[in-house]
Amino acid sequence: MELESKPTESQDQSLKARTSLIQLDWGSASHKRSLFRTKKGHIGLAPQTIQVGDEVGILQGAEVPHVFRRDSGSETSLSLVGDAYVYGIMHGELESEGLEFIRVRLV
Repeated sequence: MELESKPTESQDQSLKARTSLIQLDWGSASHKRSLFRTKKGHIGLAPQTIQVGDEVGILQGAEVPHVFRRDSGSETSLSLVGDAYVYGIMHGELESEGLEFIRVRLV
């Protein structure tokens, strides 16, 4: 790829300032959080305590997805790991997949 032009000194300083703000925002947003990828390929950010096998779901009425861990041997008992940011399901996109709400017991 070939560069079309080089930024002016003023543009360069502005870009560096914005980059610093992005780094600051990312640092505060990702504090004690880990990146993850679901089996369906969604990328997200969740508490550092997440483990392989945890599940991402949406609590009815909640504004963000959450991460859950199944209690061993139970189909309906889940522990709440924490809230998550998941690219591609933050704005109701899962509704188009025809998913149903199921009743679970949080322990």
